[in-house]
Amino acid sequence: MLKLVKKNHAGQTRNNGKVPYWVHCDRVAKLLCEIFSQTKEGADTKRQAIILAGLGHDLYEDTKITRQEIQEKFGAEVDRLISAMTNEFGDKKIDMYIKKFKTINEEALLIKLADLYDNTIGLAYSIHENKKTDINLWWSMLDKQWQAIKNLPFKRFLRSAAILKMLVESAHQSLKDSITRYQKN
Repeated sequence: MLKLVKKNHAGQTRNNGKVPYWVHCDRVAKLLCEIFSQTKEGADTKRQAIILAGLGHDLYEDTKITRQEIQEKFGAEVDRLISAMTNEFGDKKIDMYIKKFKTINEEALLIKLADLYDNTIGLAYSIHENKKTDINLWWSMLDKQWQAIKNLPFKRFLRSAAILKMLVESAHQSLKDSITRYQKN
């Protein structure tokens, strides 16, 4: 999957062109892997599908890969999770995407939490590399997503979700503090 992610996200970057986009996808998958190594929640096959989908979570949103390609290479479950996670509405219609959170399964929500953590902490650490207008846009999107997801219940992945929620809450506060410091300068 990593090879596929690198190929399909080739040319896409973050941090004003300093970081290849696939690095974000890899961090999301590695975070999920670490969480599962601690909690051992879910069957091995389920955890593996979540990790693979975490790695490929932006493929449908940001590349031309088809669902059929993912199904053929990684199976229907990985495709289903990536699809559930995908914001098919675009960043300008973030409220529609957020409504989707209430309808997707726990496995996809775990991926969303890992994605939200990486996006939030990444912005907190690279705040000085962004324009103030971009920071306000990102803050608005990330904050809305966090407010919508933080109280959603988990039953099968309770401990994994609790760890991820704690991480996102910490990242959210770090970003808030970074924005405050940045705007004072």
